[in-house]
Amino acid sequence: MRIVLISGAGLSSTSGAPVYNDISHHPLYEAFNNLDNDEVEVVANQIADKFLSLSPSKVHRECALIESVCNQLDIEFCHYTLNVDALIEKAGGSAQHVYGNVQAPSSLVKFRSIPQVDLSTLNWEPDDIVFFLGVSEQGLPLAYITSCIDSAGGSIFFYNLQHNDELVGHQIVGDLSHTFSCAEVLRHIPLPISVADFGIGTDVEFAEFSIGGTDYTIFFTGYENSTVNPDMIASGAEKLDVDDVNRVFEVKFDVSQNIGNNTAYKRPKRNLSFKELNVLGQILMAYIYSHYACSEVKPSMYVAEASYPELNAFYRRLANCHGVGLLWVHRLINNPHQQRISGDFHAFKPTS
Repeated sequence: MRIVLISGAGLSSTSGAPVYNDISHHPLYEAFNNLDNDEVEVVANQIADKFLSLSPSKVHRECALIESVCNQLDIEFCHYTLNVDALIEKAGGSAQHVYGNVQAPSSLVKFRSIPQVDLSTLNWEPDDIVFFLGVSEQGLPLAYITSCIDSAGGSIFFYNLQHNDELVGHQIVGDLSHTFSCAEVLRHIPLPISVADFGIGTDVEFAEFSIGGTDYTIFFTGYENSTVNPDMIASGAEKLDVDDVNRVFEVKFDVSQNIGNNTAYKRPKRNLSFKELNVLGQILMAYIYSHYACSEVKPSMYVAEASYPELNAFYRRLANCHGVGLLWVHRLINNPHQQRISGDFHAFKPTS
């Protein structure tokens, strides 16, 4: 499986970068297109100065987060961009620039006529999942490329301001700042869920992953075996208008070593960095969505209770992030059973 991002001007317009219509008749860019190589270097540096002053938007940071999550899950990732700015790099990610990068102005000249990467010649596989972010048909044989992906059996998703009837694939229309997120991408990745009883006499669904050298396990426990107080589940169900609590699942995660050592929820030796916490949160949500997608009972609601109050900030930040909001309806429920031994209680259900 491979996750591929292909980005165009619509991605960087979220940071104020010009789109095609802004530059098609601009004197600076006309000079760049028409001058010979000896004279165009000065213009390339002027263009670089303009783009280097831009700052990445949350959409660029979401792209970098996708890359980090894929690295942790050992999923092949690649980002091709038609943009010459360095906003992905500033956000902490990486990309292959088709037409050069302003961080090396000479590359703009080198690849202004012959692209560094010819996207029309790429080989595609049946399990490729490809996301086009703000890409138009100006300067790119989009219909041909998408037909090649479709013919190979890959999955295609477009994020753009307007619907295009001539393209194959799923189209999500709207401003990228509102429609695109790491969580939205990860929900299309079929992550494996396993089953074991862990010595408790009943099957438990679970998955394992690693962050920062520490192994974690996420568990999904059905209502009948949940450790959450039934009153709390009932409160969450009322807030979210859920009428079938028999299909509620409790979500827990723990350091895998604690399971074998019988030291449930003992804190890891090393605290995760802020970036690692973001990756951890996204992976947890990705596994929850995979569980929902493959579950035969179609869960009506998920509930999670922080193991101790110190985790409250992490849970709240995760539950309230933009990407989670696109996929889930969430409520933070007052927890009368907290009393220093547990933290916040969260309930959430899939959006319709």
